[in-house]
Order: sequence, then C-alpha cells, then structure tokens
Amino acid sequence: MHGDKEEYQAGIQKGRMEQHVCSWQSLDRVLGLNFCANYQFPPCQLNTSSQCIINGPAKLAASLQKADPTAKKYVLEYKWDTTKVNTAVFTWNGG
Repeated sequence: MHGDKEEYQAGIQKGRMEQHVCSWQSLDRVLGLNFCANYQFPPCQLNTSSQCIINGPAKLAASLQKADPTAKKYVLEYKWDTTKVNTAVFTWNGG
C-alpha cells in the first residue's frame, strides 16, 4: 500500500528458478489424467542456504486435466491418518 493505493511488487526477477513439468504421456494414458506443476523460486544457492525458498516471493501451481475423453467419472480422495508416524494417503479411482 502506498497511501490509499495498492502497488504491485514484483520482487527479484533476475535469476529466478522457474520450471513447468507434466506427467509422462504413458502415465496419462493409464490414469486418464494429466498432472502438471509450475513453480518459481527466488535466486539462491540450494546447496548453501536452508532459507532459499523463503528469501522472496515463491509460486507453486498444480493442475489436473482429463486426458481420457471416454472417462465419465473420477473419484479423488485425500485422507490424513494421525498415528505415531503421520502418514498421508491419496487414492484414485478412475472410471
């Protein structure tokens, strides 16, 4: 904010790490879904700084798209069980 107006702050642009990755086509055919992720992090030395990710603006985006036009229904479930060792379970049921 500057007075009563919002001002966009782009952060450090030079040297930012940016990557866009998607699942393999063979996996897309098996599951009927295409998974993609896009991430951006500020410039840093990954092997020398434990604070690399928090030294500026970061972005993480994920998308899930239908890859099988014949599929009529998908069921996605996320479950977190709290035990002595915390575990997360992700199940998928394509139809």
